[in-house]
Amino acid sequence: MSDKFKKIAVLLTCYNRKDTTLACLDALYKNKLPKNYQLDCFLVDDGSTDGTSEAISKQFPSVEIIQGDGSLFWAGGMRVAFSAAIEKNYDYYLWLNDDSILNDTCLFQLIECNKQHISKQGLESIIVGAMADPITGKLTYSGIRRKKRLFNQISMERIQLLNNQAVKADTMNGNCVLIPHSAVQKLGNIDSAFNHALGDYDYGLRASKLGIEIWVTPHIVGSCTYDHVVKGSYNDINLSLKVRFKKLISIKGLPPYAWMVYCRRHAGFMWPFIWANRYIRVIISGLFSRSH
Repeated sequence: MSDKFKKIAVLLTCYNRKDTTLACLDALYKNKLPKNYQLDCFLVDDGSTDGTSEAISKQFPSVEIIQGDGSLFWAGGMRVAFSAAIEKNYDYYLWLNDDSILNDTCLFQLIECNKQHISKQGLESIIVGAMADPITGKLTYSGIRRKKRLFNQISMERIQLLNNQAVKADTMNGNCVLIPHSAVQKLGNIDSAFNHALGDYDYGLRASKLGIEIWVTPHIVGSCTYDHVVKGSYNDINLSLKVRFKKLISIKGLPPYAWMVYCRRHAGFMWPFIWANRYIRVIISGLFSRSH
């Protein structure tokens, strides 16, 4: 990679958590960049009513704010931000969740990790920033690897950091991800089949299929609280079956079409059974829990 001037497009989407979003941007702009690197930020405000856009414009006037109508959710909002940045042809694109607080060396570490992991084909790699809980320090978001299972190729596990070395992944959580221009040329944007979840997993798995390597930073680069909890979700057996199933097929759960696209694309020849199994398990567990 040459030392010519390089530009990074930071992509975020947010909704009605002004203070959280402002804290994320504050940490972002405190980052130390290598020489000849510049940041531009594209943020989709998906219909916030708490004054998020106004506060961002006041405190961070260089941020390009794109207004949504409240229907975009994570993957949709990130896709809109990504599309706006792709039109301007950046060297790198940084996915960043607005509840992530980056260490002030995060971007430097992401860039250095990218430099160190050029593939055998000469391609730059996608770099995933490992995130930890702000209180416990426990890993919360990272790269993802497939478990070795013949009949379920989308059985996944989060990658733990190992001996201060970068670890290769199959896909990733989308909380903090540096994507080089060369990868975007091959992959394009987040697939429109996904409105909220699965868009990051799909993007990484498509990258792996095309020979684009994904590496996790050797060190924690920021903090982000793990928010995929059982209580109140479709896995909460204390909820009625009707409520659980409604949550399951909602945008923030596993919408049937998005889940079908993901399974058909990545789960192997057993994909119809894997697709149906998630819904069947919730129905059975709901019926069983109600009978006791």
